[in-house]
Amino acid sequence: MLVVHPASCCDVCLDPYSISSEAAHSPHAIACGHIFCLTCLRSLPLSACPLCREPFRPDRVKKLYLANPSKQDDAEQDAEQDTNDDQHASLLLHRMSLVSGEDTPDAEAVKVVTEVQEWLKSQSGNPNSHIPLRAAVTSLQRIKALQDQIEREKAECCRLRDKLRTCKLYADLDSKTSRIVEEGLLSRIQKIENEHALEVIIWLSGIHLEILVKSQPRCSNTNNLIPQPIQSPRAVDLDIHIRRGHNIAFSLIVFVDIIEFAISTWLTSQFDVHHNYFSLAGRDCTHFILFTSTWTLIYSSYRIFFFPPPNSILGSMTFHIFFLCLTWVFWAVGAASLTAALGGQLNRNAQSLFVYSGQIIALDVFAWVILVLVTFAIFVVHTRGILAASRGDGARQPQIA
Repeated sequence: MLVVHPASCCDVCLDPYSISSEAAHSPHAIACGHIFCLTCLRSLPLSACPLCREPFRPDRVKKLYLANPSKQDDAEQDAEQDTNDDQHASLLLHRMSLVSGEDTPDAEAVKVVTEVQEWLKSQSGNPNSHIPLRAAVTSLQRIKALQDQIEREKAECCRLRDKLRTCKLYADLDSKTSRIVEEGLLSRIQKIENEHALEVIIWLSGIHLEILVKSQPRCSNTNNLIPQPIQSPRAVDLDIHIRRGHNIAFSLIVFVDIIEFAISTWLTSQFDVHHNYFSLAGRDCTHFILFTSTWTLIYSSYRIFFFPPPNSILGSMTFHIFFLCLTWVFWAVGAASLTAALGGQLNRNAQSLFVYSGQIIALDVFAWVILVLVTFAIFVVHTRGILAASRGDGARQPQIA
């Protein structure tokens, strides 16, 4: 008995043949041997075969009686279908392994996973089938989720690292700004203190000068019973000018020396605390200038505020010239040594060579200024000595007759 294939269908309407008792969709044969369903044969406008065009008689159409496919055929078909499914599953599993790498684009991986999931949905008759493929899909989805999480964590780590770097930069900037502000305030305080000390010294010098002018001694030596020679008006005027000029000259020396003393004291303290001196010679020169400025300040203050009696040895020209020459030697050595230690850096970009360049340059300049003032004082005292020698007085005579 004939058996209809499951894929067999009418060549005209392409509907599968029915093996039931319904005659409309059952297979019918015509004289030429071709088989069609009865519905298509009845709907033909001409009684001719749709394939070979051979005429036939409608009343001679024969119905074919068919039997159901055997169970063996069904088993073979099922086995063939399972084989095809396994092969397709292996192919999909291979494609899954290819897109499981880190360098695979996400779009391609999503495409393969979507295709596998759709194919597994079509195989929903047995949810336990193709377990390796289902496990591979689950693992790939988990891997992609972990990769996305790692990328997000990397981005967050980079963001936090950049934020930390920015915070460090701002902290360093705030520290430098605070240090600069602190140094500026300390410099301002030192400047105010120096100005205040200078104003006090000038004020005291003016008071002392005014007292000396108003209280001129009537007799140079009360113990000497021999009458002194009458001084000429010109000699008296010269003594008055020398007395006034004496205090003015030493006031200028004290004024400049206070500035030099403040600068050298500040530099010495910075060098001792931070050890940032530009050279050992420069440090030693700064210490020596500090000593010289202290010496000059003490000696000049003594000459201003404690003016010795005219007939004492402290008021003689010999004593005066000796200490002025000694002071001049100190300043000459200090100024020349500091200039040599700088090594001509005053004509270059000194700020890039050593710290405190402005203070060191000011220290050197004021040292030379004080040296010039002391030289002028020596010149005046020496001139006074020449005039005294022309009158027949000795070098031990007082500076003011």
